[in-house]
Amino acid sequence: MKPSSYFLIAIIVLMIAVISWSLTYPDIETTILPLMFGALTLALAIAQLVIENRNLGIAKPDRTKEDVDSAPVKESHASVAGWLIGLLCGVYVLGLLIATTLFVCLYIKMHGRRWGIAIALAVMFLAFSYTLFVLVLRVHLYSGLLFRAS
Repeated sequence: MKPSSYFLIAIIVLMIAVISWSLTYPDIETTILPLMFGALTLALAIAQLVIENRNLGIAKPDRTKEDVDSAPVKESHASVAGWLIGLLCGVYVLGLLIATTLFVCLYIKMHGRRWGIAIALAVMFLAFSYTLFVLVLRVHLYSGLLFRAS
């Protein structure tokens, strides 16, 4: 088993605990978000675990120095941490809907797409999020420091 598989197993166990814990909440408003995100994360972790361990018996050719040198460079951990810290600060100041919409737009743009595509996807994300959480589920989302009603 690959080392990353142990991490996925830990995520699966954690998400089962989150789902079980969320089912103990007294009303649907407090149950729905942890249940939804826990179930989605659980499904994705199980799928990734299956993908990683599907071809364990198949021998793969050894990588040469040229293959390693030409492999695409992955984002550094500092870059990922920077994106997450930026998102958290944005949520704190601007609110959940605005910050996540800006995050989606900027992330797509900074990873090589045109502004039109980035803005269109961010607007679709905003419309979907607002419709699902505010209109359908009637969940109060954090509005941020700038838009807080005093």
